[in-house]
Amino acid sequence: MHTGVAIFRPTIDARGNLSVNVRVDKRITGALNVPGAFTGKVNNSANIGKTTDEIVYLWNEDHPEDMISLGTEAESNPS
Repeated sequence: MHTGVAIFRPTIDARGNLSVNVRVDKRITGALNVPGAFTGKVNNSANIGKTTDEIVYLWNEDHPEDMISLGTEAESNPS
């Protein structure tokens, strides 16, 4: 279904689980990516440019009771 803002595509897997894929119209993402166009606040902006491993390391440091594993244990700071 195309709304002019995004394309919504419902899917169902072999187990009967439903999900909806959303693809935002290219004109919207293009306009947002013009330098200076976005003037909002980015939460956790200090994480922009960090790798997934670096962000997982930070999470695991702050949440030892709810650690994330990506298949390879990040036991030391990757930076």
